[in-house]
Amino acid sequence: MRESSNGFLYPFVELEKCTRCGRCVESCHVVKKKELTLSPLKEPLAFAAKNLDKSILGLSSSGGVFTALAASVLRGLGAVYGAAFNDRFELEHIRITSESELGKLRGSKYLQSRISASYSRIHDDLANGLKILFVGTPCQTGGLLHFLGKDHHNLLLVDLICHGVPSPKLWRNYKEYQEKKYRSRLSAVNFREKSAGWRSFEVAFKFQNGKEVRKPYRNDIYYSLFLANVGLRSSCHTCIYKSIKRNSDITLGDFWGIEHVHPEVENRYGVSAVIVHSSKGMESIRMIEGSLSMKETCVDAIVKYNSSAIHSAVRPSLERSRALVLEASAFDACAFKSILRRIHWNTNMLRLRRKLSRVLLFSHGGCGFLKGNS
Repeated sequence: MRESSNGFLYPFVELEKCTRCGRCVESCHVVKKKELTLSPLKEPLAFAAKNLDKSILGLSSSGGVFTALAASVLRGLGAVYGAAFNDRFELEHIRITSESELGKLRGSKYLQSRISASYSRIHDDLANGLKILFVGTPCQTGGLLHFLGKDHHNLLLVDLICHGVPSPKLWRNYKEYQEKKYRSRLSAVNFREKSAGWRSFEVAFKFQNGKEVRKPYRNDIYYSLFLANVGLRSSCHTCIYKSIKRNSDITLGDFWGIEHVHPEVENRYGVSAVIVHSSKGMESIRMIEGSLSMKETCVDAIVKYNSSAIHSAVRPSLERSRALVLEASAFDACAFKSILRRIHWNTNMLRLRRKLSRVLLFSHGGCGFLKGNS
C-alpha cells in the first residue's frame, strides 16, 4: 500500500517482484466482488441494543454491543482485530487477545485505518483453529473475505454503518495544528465523548502537559468537515457496499431516531443498531444477549434515521473545496471555516431552489413549467 498525495492508501504492484500469477486481482473485492457470506438469513434481523454495564455504555460510541461481542470471543481464548491509534496517533488495525486491551479498539475513529499484516495474521489464526472477530468498515470486511477466498465457521465478521473515511493526511495535519495550539503533544482523543449525552456528544482531547479540551462536535472543524463530506476518499461517494445485504455476519451502527421508533427505550447514553445477516451472526448475538438490553425492530426503522446504511456520502456541493482541503500541506482553520460556510450556503440555496421548483411546478399543474437546472 502507498499513500497518495491526498493521504489515502492505495494498493500497488511491485513489478520487479511480480510473477503474474493474478492472485492479487482474483482476491480484490472491487474487481472480483462476489457473495461469500456463510449461511445467510432469508431476511436480515434487526435489533435495538445497549450494554447493561453502564460503565461500558459510557465509554462506547453508541450502545456498547461491540464490547460484548469482543469480550465473548476473548473469553473463548480467541482474538479480536480492530482499529486503534498507535503512539503517533496513526490509525491501524491491531490484534488483541485480552479484555484489558479492549479500550484500544472501543469507540469511533474518523479516518482510514491501515490494515497492515492483519489479513495474513487472521489467515494464520484461522488455520490454527482460533475464534476470530474482525470489525471494520464494509470495504475492509469485504476485502478480508475476498483475501481468504471463503468464509470460516470460526470467523465473525462485523462491519459498520459507515459515513465515509477522511484522509489520514487531513487528520495528521489537524493533530499537528492542535498540538501547536496547545503547545503539547496529544496523549488521547475521543471523537464521541458522551458525558453530556449521546446526541450532544463532544470531541475531547488530552495533551501531555495536562491540558484537556472538549467541544461540541459541531464546533470542531475536523468533525464538521467530516459531516460535510469534505476530505473523504473518492470511493466513499460511490460505495459498492451501500446495501442492507452485506458480506458480513453483523452490521453495527447508531440507532438514531430510536425515540421515534421505540420511545419506551431509554436512550440518553446511546443505543446500537444491530443488523444480523447470517446464522453465525445470530448465534453470536444469542451468546451475549444476557449482557444486553435488546428489542427486536425492523431494518427500515434503522435506515430511516441512518441513511448511511444504504446511501453513499454525497459529494460536496463545491468540489474545488474538497481538493483544497485534501491538498493542503497544513491544517488551516480559517480557510476551512470559510470553505464550510460556502458549502453550507450553497447547499442551503440548492435545497431552497428545489423547494421553490416543487411549489411552482405544483401551482402550474405539474405541466413542466420549470426547465433547466432548477
